[in-house]
Amino acid sequence: MADLRVHDLWPGACPLLGPSLYVWVQGCPRRCYGCFNQATLDENGPARVMTPVDLASVWRQSGGGVVLSGGEPFSQSEGLAQFCKLVRAIEPETPILVYTGYLFRELLAGGGSWLDLLRQVDVLVDGPYVYDRQTDSALLGSDNQRVFFLSRRVPPERLNQMPRAHVQVSLSADSTLRIVGTGGTGRLDMNGLIDRLRASGVDLLE
Repeated sequence: MADLRVHDLWPGACPLLGPSLYVWVQGCPRRCYGCFNQATLDENGPARVMTPVDLASVWRQSGGGVVLSGGEPFSQSEGLAQFCKLVRAIEPETPILVYTGYLFRELLAGGGSWLDLLRQVDVLVDGPYVYDRQTDSALLGSDNQRVFFLSRRVPPERLNQMPRAHVQVSLSADSTLRIVGTGGTGRLDMNGLIDRLRASGVDLLE
């Protein structure tokens, strides 16, 4: 099995899927201007090396859905496809959402392990993050991004039931703050929100 380089894991609540394990992989070739997950971009940055079996064991402890982000999940498509298959072997109806900077058509043309991972995905959010096209959607970082429903596990009608701009905050045992979400416009711009918190002395997880 292919090893995975994982930046971070978090059992949280996805606005579309409900309780889910968030998986941020390390490394992204896209380098979108204004990306607020800067710590995940360097392919050689600090990461936890895990096998798909290791990752499936972590998911099993929390249960729920799976959200793959980063970083760029399709840069580690082989290992993530193996992980998703292990999850589905345990619970076939587990919903899986993936964020990618690639366009859907690029993934389809890529073949190989990209298609292998795509076959496991229920909801795909595609497209690069465009800083000057931020949106108040709870699922999208910018309004050029699109949502594809690729199976029947997640009904498209759920999109209409989601809140607008969505940010989750959690406090770790060592009093470090974690912010998760796509943010929004105005004061919910993730870069501005992070800058204001750090300026006030808050220690944020990266």
